[in-house]
Amino acid sequence: MNPLLLPLVAIQGRWARSRIEVLPEAGGPTSGSTGDAVGTPLRLVVIGESTAAGCGASTHEEALSGALARALSERHDRSVQWTVHGRHGATIRRVRYRMIPELGAGVDVAVLLIGANDVLKRTPIDLWREDLAAVVESLATAAERVVVAGIPPFAAFPSLPRLLRAYLAERGRALDDAAQDVCAHRKGVSWVGSVDLGDAGPDFFARDGFHPSSVGYQHWAAGIDRGLGERHDKGEALNDGPPGVETHQRQAAPESLPFVDEHSVVIAASVADVWRTLTTRLTAWDNRLITVYIGAIGGTPPRARGSFPELGSALPGFAVSDVEHSRRLVLAGSHRFARYRLSFLVQPQGDRTLIRARSHSEFLGLIGRVYQAAVIGSGAHRTLMRRMLRSVSRDATADG
Repeated sequence: MNPLLLPLVAIQGRWARSRIEVLPEAGGPTSGSTGDAVGTPLRLVVIGESTAAGCGASTHEEALSGALARALSERHDRSVQWTVHGRHGATIRRVRYRMIPELGAGVDVAVLLIGANDVLKRTPIDLWREDLAAVVESLATAAERVVVAGIPPFAAFPSLPRLLRAYLAERGRALDDAAQDVCAHRKGVSWVGSVDLGDAGPDFFARDGFHPSSVGYQHWAAGIDRGLGERHDKGEALNDGPPGVETHQRQAAPESLPFVDEHSVVIAASVADVWRTLTTRLTAWDNRLITVYIGAIGGTPPRARGSFPELGSALPGFAVSDVEHSRRLVLAGSHRFARYRLSFLVQPQGDRTLIRARSHSEFLGLIGRVYQAAVIGSGAHRTLMRRMLRSVSRDATADG
């Protein structure tokens, strides 16, 4: 946009804030179920800003969560259990540090509705990309399928002056472009473009001219359902197993994370003894000092949960994203400066056992590079991993 027009955009923005009605979040329960099909229900989570919170609809049953649950139930012939984590005014940073820690594991579909407030608050692209990547990785830890919805079409908002609409739409497209890059090539993660208003009627918007109405949410949910259906038609079926059963399609951290290092040791002990010793050693990470440290750097998951090392359980800063008992354990997580994966592979070698520890990580922004130098460049990570493997070897041999 022509910079000379920006003062007028600012004036229109102040005018719009003073005139647009602030609608409440949807009322009623923030969780529920739909459908009466026999079998394991599909578990749906909708998380994000005011659209996730259902502003513009009377209840969550009438908002996007309820509408999408009904669409998924019909498509998959399964009942759907849905839960909403929405906040009016939420930005991607709030989702990352305040809302993601509220989520549990064992989700089939997680839908992220975010970006409108980041457009309005002019979140820098680099910060948006960094926070979105962390949120997507955290959601992928909890869910088999993650959907990132495109930013609502500001150009069509009837409550906004034309010039302001054009400015916000331009910023929205920039954030959408970055979101598509974040989601590209991540297994189980898809970006679904914003709602298409081409065939939407005049009752799409609520009375504020800014949020969808219950009719608008149904229209939007249908678009997200179609996006999921296209992936289903390509063979990416949702898990039909009971809660906690992993299909190995779920990966908390994609293979595109840069390789850091690998360390290994052959231990004169059985696979069972090595596996037991490894998991016991790892649980020592769950202590007050580490929990405080992980909280200070915005780590996800922030604290231990579940029965380690079961799928979906966690230690501070590490969630179990993949596990095959006595063979493979994959831990993944993120914090303000990095996202990372730590894999342990256990293999029999005659009457001995080979254990390998493989690290992948991506460091984010300038502070991330400083953190990388402090942790990786200094050799601290290498020393820590070698000491850990030596201690596993010593204890497993003693136990054997």
